Amino acid sequence: MINFKNSKQEEELNYNGFVVVDVFEKDEVAQLLEFYQSKKKEHLVIEGNTHNTIDVKDPELARSVDKRIKEVLIPKLNGLLSSYDIMLSSYMIKEAGRNNNTAFHQDPTLIAEKDKISANIWIALQDTTKENGCLQFVKGSHRFGDSLVVTPNFPTVFEKYNAQLPYFLSNVLLKSGQGVIFDNKLIHSANPNHSNTERIAIVAALKSDNCDWVYYYKDPESGVIEKYNIDYEAYLRYPKGKKPNWSAIGQIQHEFEQKTYGQFLLFMFKNFPRDTIKHLIAKLFKS
Repeated sequence: MINFKNSKQEEELNYNGFVVVDVFEKDEVAQLLEFYQSKKKEHLVIEGNTHNTIDVKDPELARSVDKRIKEVLIPKLNGLLSSYDIMLSSYMIKEAGRNNNTAFHQDPTLIAEKDKISANIWIALQDTTKENGCLQFVKGSHRFGDSLVVTPNFPTVFEKYNAQLPYFLSNVLLKSGQGVIFDNKLIHSANPNHSNTERIAIVAALKSDNCDWVYYYKDPESGVIEKYNIDYEAYLRYPKGKKPNWSAIGQIQHEFEQKTYGQFLLFMFKNFPRDTIKHLIAKLFKS
């Protein structure tokens, strides 16, 4: 697991799938925003409503950003966590004044061991609200079904009840400098940024220590799932959604489990009865 120095935070991550943590002080936020501004032109060559440093496909930019962020971030993580591993960190930008909502998804599985965890830490560099694109999580959904998240696409565990998920969302409103660590298997989304300023955050890939970073690619034509080792340089250069251009270490068989809305409701009611009733009442009044 990713082990926290605060056992309650670790329990919260394991049960809910996410935990909010205090990360940066005001001066550290200011330093990281200043560095982003010095690299802003390079980031904005990407067309799109939401993008990060890696999307630019400039390895030198990615290395310089990762180095600067980690100078500030790693001492903070060492204060929060007793064991973890970190891959690549970057800026995440959501452009202003657009209908750039992020659809429901789970993030790619980056480990092979089922008793380990791959996760993200997402840190706000300004207060995040419903207006400017805060993250939204379906609490506990990382424990619902045997989720393997591959690229570029696959049948998701929530495919049959995707339209019902908005009634079960928890908006995570962060103060500047706060972050949220969340399991890659957690179903999540983000509000659009309807404010007049871009929303800037930092994101970094984390995992349990004592296991390898891996990547899974499902061939769209054959359906074969290939497994790859992935390291810093490969992650830096990997073209998102494309087949890796290095040798696979093997193939795996996996049946993508699809649950019904009824099964999802039973799971949520068993684990979060008050939340489930609240969300169902909200749905009733909106219908």
